[in-house]
Amino acid sequence: MSCKFHFLNVGYGSCTIIECIATLSPECNEKIIVVDCKKGDKRLNEDNLTDYIKTSEIELLIITHPHKDHIDGVFEIFEKNIEIKKVWITPFEIRKEDINADPESCNDYFRLIGVMNDYGIPIEKISRSKSSLYNPENIPGLEIFVLNPPDNINQIKGRMFHDGCLVLKVNTPDITAIFGSDARDFTWRIIEDYAGHLLKSDIFNVSHHGATDALDKKVFEKIDPKYIILSTKPNIYDGIPDELTIEYYKDFKEGKLLRTDEAGTIIIG
Repeated sequence: MSCKFHFLNVGYGSCTIIECIATLSPECNEKIIVVDCKKGDKRLNEDNLTDYIKTSEIELLIITHPHKDHIDGVFEIFEKNIEIKKVWITPFEIRKEDINADPESCNDYFRLIGVMNDYGIPIEKISRSKSSLYNPENIPGLEIFVLNPPDNINQIKGRMFHDGCLVLKVNTPDITAIFGSDARDFTWRIIEDYAGHLLKSDIFNVSHHGATDALDKKVFEKIDPKYIILSTKPNIYDGIPDELTIEYYKDFKEGKLLRTDEAGTIIIG
């Protein structure tokens, strides 16, 4: 089994394809996992997932949290009649204050969940676990660990959307990766306490598009990635990406910082 990670250039947002190919199979059977699905703008030479993949089905779609820059491309999957076999979502329960803070994202998310229910797509709310929660027989060697959120996320006072992000560790036969979603720095410290043994990875998909509040240097030292992937676009929100944070990533040991807004879609594996 050979796996590649495709970090799509979708502007400000996230969309990653994990492509797994059974190299010993005469049909070279291809399986696809998708982590988040921002819709890229073709007018700006950005990518759309549905134009990028050629398969007719997605084994697993993971929506890390209900913000528009992580979900608005999913509707095109339905329009192109691509089958989604299973969906993972955060157990975070949207409250009135969340809707007031970002009504567009919340409305899109509610509509998306409704469409999935209409299509009969299995949806599972996932919280952290020290064991792999995804070990598909048809993709040997693939493991997906969920490092955040805790199962009591909805009992935590003052919680925000980003506190409920699904943070993932993905193991494949050849390469490992951590997907930071939009996790904040204190979330990383909790992850270190809970599952520090899982942090070391070849790839780190930078959390919150390079914002300063999403970096904990001590935890990042434990991840110690070879590839630091920044899915972002500047001048959308103040301080994202943060210049000092970017300089830190650039100077990190032997790690290589790659930005989708500069390099376009990034493929590793």
